[in-house]
Amino acid sequence: MEPSKFNSLIEVDDQTWLAFNHTQGRLIRTSEPVFRYLRQDPGAQLDEQTVARLRSRGFVVESRSKELDYVAHHLSNFRFGRPVVNVSVVLTYACNMRCPYCYETASHPPQTTLTPEMARHLVADIKRRVDEVGARGVALTLYGGEPFVNLKVARQLVEDLRVYTTAQRIELETIIISNGTLITEEAIADLRYGLKFVQLTLEGSPQYHDQVRVGPDNTKGTFYRILESAKMLLKAGIGVQWRIQISPADWRSIGDCFEALNAAGVLRHPNVRLYFFPILDIQSVCSAKSFACYEEYFSPDMLEHFWKIATAYQTNLFRLPKPVWESPYCSFVNMNTWVVDPSGRKFKCVAEIGHDDAVCGTIGEPLPGPERTRARSRELRVINRTAMDYAECRDCEYMPSCDSGCGFRAAAIKGTWDTNSCEMHKGVVPHQIAYYYKYLQQAGESSRIEVV
Repeated sequence: MEPSKFNSLIEVDDQTWLAFNHTQGRLIRTSEPVFRYLRQDPGAQLDEQTVARLRSRGFVVESRSKELDYVAHHLSNFRFGRPVVNVSVVLTYACNMRCPYCYETASHPPQTTLTPEMARHLVADIKRRVDEVGARGVALTLYGGEPFVNLKVARQLVEDLRVYTTAQRIELETIIISNGTLITEEAIADLRYGLKFVQLTLEGSPQYHDQVRVGPDNTKGTFYRILESAKMLLKAGIGVQWRIQISPADWRSIGDCFEALNAAGVLRHPNVRLYFFPILDIQSVCSAKSFACYEEYFSPDMLEHFWKIATAYQTNLFRLPKPVWESPYCSFVNMNTWVVDPSGRKFKCVAEIGHDDAVCGTIGEPLPGPERTRARSRELRVINRTAMDYAECRDCEYMPSCDSGCGFRAAAIKGTWDTNSCEMHKGVVPHQIAYYYKYLQQAGESSRIEVV
């Protein structure tokens, strides 16, 4: 028996020790002797009963080599065995907003829109894939541009897939990613079949948001309009996921955003989720590289600031990491997942959509032979990229919940997809776990964490 390779050990203070196992996604609070044993301190020993208890929870394993085989199996099964056809569709590049950092406006004609005819070809392509792999469901994400600009085709896709999945007795789950300014009760009614949630984006505080989120004619003042959209969705029984963009110019004012959401009744609601996302400068992804972009991800100081605000509003921002086969870091590594642009071209990465040298296939007319071979190679570049190929990752405690990170970011920073990119995990996850525990303490729920 030996401690798992994939344990993160966090000493919160001189009386609090936490252990998190990334293979199981499990957190425990330990005694100091258990903590020292898991850390493999010289001379640290435990009685057989405690070791058996730790083993049953994944913190101790029979052998690390077998544990690595277990992780490798699940990583492979996630790529090649997931029984859902998952398609993200850019309904249009057109948008009623002009956000300065948006990569969609950087290289795409703003009026390029998915036509009804192409939508029919897309549904036929999805049907073929479902039949080929025996999929048990279809997952559809609609985004843009602004998807509600092309509401007619959105209705068509949802209705055609509703009819098909109902006849096949398989599930249809849809997600919409929207700026929230064009949502109406009528549109919600048209698209609600299978609709799990709508993701709405805010730029932080109301004041900063209304400076940044402007229309083509420089119109401002969308923050509270988006909150009204959230109310409509929740009233209809549809979930809302808030994506709060974090910019160096405004992150200390995030409390104003929480106050506005709370006052509107769209923060502490059972159908509301919320996460923060840093504005990133990934070479050609951003249309305005100088626009307040983060070169690195969240710092511990920022996490501490967000945690304090979340605690004040009784909102848990910090959730425990999960192995990627349960909660994918990037769903596009799966063989049955792709993103489609309005012209019907397939891609394996949202950051590469629209780039001719990243096309992985087409809807309808097949690519000519040589180009089809190159497209397949690009697809396999994403699907076959795995942490198991990198010695640094195989020896890393975060590997099951990271799987070598974002391939596109790795290529942007290091010049190749065939390497790792770990910024979202190393140096951040220990703070995330500690803040999760602190939140439970503040909420009087720390007893939910098992003590070993």
